[in-house]
Amino acid sequence: MRCERCGAELSENGYCPVCGADSANEGHVQVLSRAERNAYTGITIEEGTTGDTGPSDVRFERRKGNGWSGFSYMTNGVSWQGKLTMILVVAAILFFVFFIALPVAIVAILFSIVSWFLYRLLY
Repeated sequence: MRCERCGAELSENGYCPVCGADSANEGHVQVLSRAERNAYTGITIEEGTTGDTGPSDVRFERRKGNGWSGFSYMTNGVSWQGKLTMILVVAAILFFVFFIALPVAIVAILFSIVSWFLYRLLY
């Protein structure tokens, strides 16, 4: 049998002589204790799987100071057409905000400032 980490041949008792992995414990998730979780400052990556279709959600978290900040992306049951549609909708919203709404807002603000200045100057 081969090691899942490095691919070397495992010994009779299931230990890898190259990387030291234990095949009995390899692939099993170990939950951090409360003290370990509070002291941990690295990146945590959690994946949920749905059989052969791959991960259903991927969640990245990093501990900052007293709280957690993170990003969660859900892909459960979404086809490539659904993902493409989602990307196109987000792109359309961003296009609208940056190329239509923001310039109109800037022109309105500038018009208001100029109008106020002229009003104060003439009256």
